[in-house]
Amino acid sequence: MNKTIIIVETDQSILEVLVILLTGEGYDTKGTVKFEEAAALVDKEKPNLVIIEYKLRGLEAISLCKHFKSKYPKMAILTISCNGDIDSRYKTVGFDGFIAKPFDIDVLAQTIRLMLN
Repeated sequence: MNKTIIIVETDQSILEVLVILLTGEGYDTKGTVKFEEAAALVDKEKPNLVIIEYKLRGLEAISLCKHFKSKYPKMAILTISCNGDIDSRYKTVGFDGFIAKPFDIDVLAQTIRLMLN
């Protein structure tokens, strides 16, 4: 069975690259640049993993993470961020993992494989 990944990334070019990359890795990958569309997309697709950009103070990302964890407790949620403090904060707000921006594509792919196994 193919694993499904949903990406919530506000930068359209980064979103497009991630969708191409992860589709090439064999995942059924979809994404959105709008936080307000993310919940409906996740409810429709029931993904194995959600990748959420943690932007600025991360309030939208934290809210989405908490919403998904309450509704789908076994769903893996990864955050990607250029925020300097994300490595110390990501677990306290409910994320299962993080990748700092800019990220190495191989590190991202390896992290995703680990989270989905």
